[in-house]
Amino acid sequence: MLRYLKNKWYQSRYFESFIKGENILSYPPREIFVEPTNHCNLKCVMCPQSRGIKRSKGYMDMELYRKIISEAKDFNLRRLNLFFGGESLLHPGIAEMITIAKEAGIFVRLHTNGVLLNSQFSRKILLSGLDMISFSFDGETKKQYETMRKNTTYEQTLTAIKEFLRERRILGKRNPVVQVQVIKDYDPALKEPHVSAEFRRIFEGLEVDNFSAIWFLSFGEHLNNSVYKYPKGKYYQPCRQLWSRFAVSWDGAAAACCIDLDGENIIGDVKRETLLSIWNGKEMARMRRLMAEKRFAELNPCRSCNLIWSDEDFSELKKKKIFLRGFLGTDEKYLKG
Repeated sequence: MLRYLKNKWYQSRYFESFIKGENILSYPPREIFVEPTNHCNLKCVMCPQSRGIKRSKGYMDMELYRKIISEAKDFNLRRLNLFFGGESLLHPGIAEMITIAKEAGIFVRLHTNGVLLNSQFSRKILLSGLDMISFSFDGETKKQYETMRKNTTYEQTLTAIKEFLRERRILGKRNPVVQVQVIKDYDPALKEPHVSAEFRRIFEGLEVDNFSAIWFLSFGEHLNNSVYKYPKGKYYQPCRQLWSRFAVSWDGAAAACCIDLDGENIIGDVKRETLLSIWNGKEMARMRRLMAEKRFAELNPCRSCNLIWSDEDFSELKKKKIFLRGFLGTDEKYLKG
């Protein structure tokens, strides 16, 4: 019951702060992205990684990771996303990282291309306590997949994912929840993307919990929109990420956005600052203010991001006043970190 009330409080405060465009927030982040590594074993044509990113590459050390978890364990996080700009399974301590977060009572989600999984590695991940794993299987056919993803094959990835599902069945585990995600070119004739029945049948009998389809993202200015099509609504809407989450790179640099793979908006350094001081720090407050004032052109990569454009009129949304006030009041401890 207490957790339910806390979630209701966080939800109401988030909605109210977002609608009002508040710069300093009275609640902690709802989600955090933590990057075990920004190395990747694939080169995907739609990802900034394939064209090279400016920031240095490496692996998060366990001391830094433990600091993050020790601070985040009291946030009542919706989830910890154990990925950001690379393939998390490349980190030699990935299973231990999951277990550390689980011992702190945190819901952990992993997003992976799945290529590295075999029977032994799958079992290690399954026994770590992971709550959710989503496989980025971006292409429903062999041709689509291998056009977008280089350094692997359709069959190799499919075999790895099926191996993971078989191991989960052998162990008799319901967790982690397994999601298979595909990415698609935007089709204005469709209200939303969908996964084909033919693709679903490939996994028949293997107990995939859900399938998900998403449109291409612009990744700021990184995706060539003459080749890949992504949606762009007609109404400006402030980016909700600034009021709900941020990302921590392998070296401790904190980025305001989980799409900012190049670290163009660094808001702090977790090695020298606390998560809460970064969350309500000068840089994060500045970005929230600019976003609320529609001055997104002063922010990169935000100025070219399709996610700040919606089919929903934000001014009309504000008029509806459908968002409840935080009925548990303001928790002062989150205002200054």
